[in-house]
Amino acid sequence: MKILFIFPIPRIPIFGKVLFNLGIGYLSAILKQHRHKTDLLTLNNYDRQKIKQKIKTFSPDLIAMSSTSDQIGLSRQIISYIKNNFQLPIVLGGVHATYLPQESIAIEGLLGICLGEGEYPLLELVECLEKGKDYRHISNFWFREGDEIIKNDLRPLVINLDSLPFPDREVFDIPEINKAWFVGMQFMGSRGCLYSCTNCNTPSFRKIYKLGKENYVRLRSVDNLLAEIDSVIKRYKFGGYVAFEDDSFVVDKNWLREFSSKYSKAIRYPFFCNARADQIDEESISLLKNANCRLIRVGIESGDEYLRNVILRKGITNNDIVKTFQLAKKYGIKALSFNMLGLPFETEELIRKTVKLNQEVRPDFIALSYFRPYPGTDLYNLCKENNLISRRKASHWLEDTILDQPTVSKNTVRYYMRVFRAYVCGSNIMPLIKLTARLYIWKNFTLFDFMKGTKDSIKNHFMKNNQQV
Repeated sequence: MKILFIFPIPRIPIFGKVLFNLGIGYLSAILKQHRHKTDLLTLNNYDRQKIKQKIKTFSPDLIAMSSTSDQIGLSRQIISYIKNNFQLPIVLGGVHATYLPQESIAIEGLLGICLGEGEYPLLELVECLEKGKDYRHISNFWFREGDEIIKNDLRPLVINLDSLPFPDREVFDIPEINKAWFVGMQFMGSRGCLYSCTNCNTPSFRKIYKLGKENYVRLRSVDNLLAEIDSVIKRYKFGGYVAFEDDSFVVDKNWLREFSSKYSKAIRYPFFCNARADQIDEESISLLKNANCRLIRVGIESGDEYLRNVILRKGITNNDIVKTFQLAKKYGIKALSFNMLGLPFETEELIRKTVKLNQEVRPDFIALSYFRPYPGTDLYNLCKENNLISRRKASHWLEDTILDQPTVSKNTVRYYMRVFRAYVCGSNIMPLIKLTARLYIWKNFTLFDFMKGTKDSIKNHFMKNNQQV
């Protein structure tokens, strides 16, 4: 059979028009392993001409879509268009279908939805459709027949990750993706997370699978991971960074020791990874350095310990964070801080605490986003219970806050989103930045935004022409 994956992505300028997705990569790989053909259409807007052209040239037998909650509106438009013009079977997977299955199965035009990990459920569905067999019993899938919804149980998670084929990268535009330095060539050495942060869907995922923390976290063997990296390097001959997208790359010290020893000899490409501040110590940072780690990405999230450890339930102290950034500097590894603004019950004073903690640790890079209450997370439920979620729409986490809170105004959150980096890093024109960041030209658009947009446009022009700004 021929399966066309459709991947709706947010319209974020720094990401461009294409992104890599490990989930789709694994799904495509296992289908190709069983002699099916796959292709991919990535869309960051509702482009009927692109959809029509891809379907006509590839002639798929099945459409498989993966959608986040941010992109479900775009996904609905795509599904409706295909239903009305091509009469093809369509299945929807991803986090939105997993955590809002009742809403997802109600979307007109869907054959069914897939909950949880989808490699073997999708393969089974494809093989049933190809042979004309009954598919309504397939684990992980919900199907709708008229007014009836068929809800199948989840099959166990894949425990032996080495048994899976390497993610298929051929369906992606890898050269275009690799132009973004901050993305890197992406890999994962594990699945799952031990922790229960309330802004993350991990606790809900463990709950629907009825698993404890230990059974949920699964590690690939170091040799299997390195074999994949080696094959990708040889295939694409890229000269950038390897990016490990694991929730926390340093979760298992024994695995990290083996990785450090083998990666430093077999691969040696510079890489970056995610790490929890309470898991970084002298040995782990030394192992990362030995393996040629150039950057660790660390979640600060909030500078206030109550917000971080009671509301977000991260269990990480300010001392843990300070120590981690100090160790990174000691070993010559750059560090990035993740920060969220507009958290539930946040005040302007607490936002300033986040600024202050960043000023103290002096990250080399700052990642900043609006807090988003995603379905399937405990914080989404908390926000719903306290009527904090407004009717404002935003297609991604950099666009706007969607909370209305009595403790902090939306304009205050927007203000700090604009000036956060200037506060942390310092600026000779700080008075001008503060002034222009509060002067609104149109709706949620300030003079600061206009000036920054002009600067970025000029910078992008020179970069495209290989000139220095």
